[in-house]
Amino acid sequence: MGNYSRYILLFGIISLLLPLFFPLWKIRLEAPQYPQGIGLQIYIDQIKGIEENDLTNINLLNHYIGMKKIEPESIPELRFMKYAVWGFIAMGFLVFLFKSKTMVFSWMAAVSLAGILALYDFHLWEYDFGNDIDPHAAIKMDGMNYQPPLFGKKQLLNITANSYPAIGGIGYLLAALSGVVSVVIIFSRINFRKRKAKVKVTESRHDLCRQKKENPFEYAACLISAKVRHIFLLSVIALFFAACSREPVPIEYGSDICHQCRMVISDKRYGTELITVKGKIYKFDSIECIAQFTGSGKVRKENVHSMLITDYTTPGHFIDAGNAVFLISDNLPSPMGANLTGFGNKLISGKFQSELQGELFTWEEILSMASIRNL
Repeated sequence: MGNYSRYILLFGIISLLLPLFFPLWKIRLEAPQYPQGIGLQIYIDQIKGIEENDLTNINLLNHYIGMKKIEPESIPELRFMKYAVWGFIAMGFLVFLFKSKTMVFSWMAAVSLAGILALYDFHLWEYDFGNDIDPHAAIKMDGMNYQPPLFGKKQLLNITANSYPAIGGIGYLLAALSGVVSVVIIFSRINFRKRKAKVKVTESRHDLCRQKKENPFEYAACLISAKVRHIFLLSVIALFFAACSREPVPIEYGSDICHQCRMVISDKRYGTELITVKGKIYKFDSIECIAQFTGSGKVRKENVHSMLITDYTTPGHFIDAGNAVFLISDNLPSPMGANLTGFGNKLISGKFQSELQGELFTWEEILSMASIRNL
């Protein structure tokens, strides 16, 4: 184990001190009723509000929408995580002193795996709080979840949730990266010595190719190195998968935004998607929105690969719009007020028509109506 890898490892060990004294993660909520924002700081052994009363205010908000109260003392991970970090620090100093290559790899793997498991556990914690909603809450929205993002920004009703690592989390990431860099340096030195020894006992590729000059085809094939052939093969595979990636993407109800009306998509019975031939996906909260978007000409007809609507009787399940039957009935309202609903089965749509009154249409007729702004 050389000096470079040792001192990079030492930097990582010191970086592990940051999670012990600074927050690992921050979740910040921005809303009209909280112009300054409120938020949480997640430490290795506790959860606190960014400001003094933030945790109390967040628990009040959670109560109205049916989420569970955040009680740090009920989260078992907060009781033992600091001991794991102290263990990694102690193990790291032993590696630094003994200069063991095997121990470096073990330390890097342990720190990295623990970090990945911690992020996954954090995701499960967010999922539980955002999806286990009290059905008797004061504020209810069907199909809505209030799970904040693991990383980045997400819209939850009129609240913008931001989630990002804090100083402690960055320190832990630096420690894991330091371990990876140390291992890479060690193996690079080993591979360099092996390549250097191999050069002494093998002929160059060009020398071997010159022996095949009598046959120009063999000579040309020989000059194409294995690396070039691998790059070409990988490029072909990448292009193949890129061409085959025109599959629908599930709508994140309660967070995805309609591309036409810019409202949050919340009703699983009406979500729609347009997919282009290049695989770009546009999401909408209703049939009228995708119809108006298609009629606007923002995407040319020849560039449309597929248009998908949700079968009203199977929420969340996409069907091809061209194969669907559409009912416009004043007794069956849709999200954007056109009273337009899609069905995958003609018999079922006829049954709804007889019960609710209204008129049935094909997709071509709906698009024609959208193009003259009747929707």
